[in-house]
Amino acid sequence: MKITLNKTEYKNIYVPNDDSYLFLDALKEEIQYFPQNAIVVEMGCGSGILIGNVSKLLQEQNNRALMCIGIDINYDACIASSRIMQENQIYFDCINSDGFEGLALDKSGIDIFIFNPPYVPTEDDEVERCKKYFKEKQQLFAQAYANNLRGQDLIEEVAKVNLIDCSYSGGKDGMLVTWKILEKVTNLMNSNGIIYLFVIQDNPINEIIAFFKSKGFEGFILKKQQKYNEIQLILKFVNNNVNK
Repeated sequence: MKITLNKTEYKNIYVPNDDSYLFLDALKEEIQYFPQNAIVVEMGCGSGILIGNVSKLLQEQNNRALMCIGIDINYDACIASSRIMQENQIYFDCINSDGFEGLALDKSGIDIFIFNPPYVPTEDDEVERCKKYFKEKQQLFAQAYANNLRGQDLIEEVAKVNLIDCSYSGGKDGMLVTWKILEKVTNLMNSNGIIYLFVIQDNPINEIIAFFKSKGFEGFILKKQQKYNEIQLILKFVNNNVNK
């Protein structure tokens, strides 16, 4: 999948990096285990490198997902990823939302959940500031749309509020956003659901595994690499509640 970003997108959205490519390698190895007609959801899709490649690989295996949905708090990321998917002829929907607020699912739940969270330790108020900017961006969009701005003019106007900080601001221990998402997603997974999560060694990995175990998920380490002073891991959690 080819990803092209313009100058504004390079400033406003998360550009694929070492963590993205480690995650992508893991998903390529796992794709054979994805169920037919899966509902695949990625939280914080950015450029769409993960969810887009998953959709493409499933199509190549004649296992087109029922839905491939990217969610991002950053409107600019939704616009960029949607354009990139269209250019690559990849099946994909993107929701501009703070968490799962914009996601509507039937009772079948999520089959595959992908999450590369903002994991950099920051002050909690930086996370709150991201939420503030999200609301400001929504208001700017509404105002610009009401003023009859459309197409590229609308995109450029909304890009004036930059949410790039949301791609890395993790709050205390780099886990504030992660915990909020994990606590909700376990209730949205179906009985055979699989969760893929990026973490670094400094995150409370044992606590994360214990949390998932309490929810009926078994955890595995799929990938591990060291980049500079950071040890990066991809974790897999499988829902074992099917017979419970």
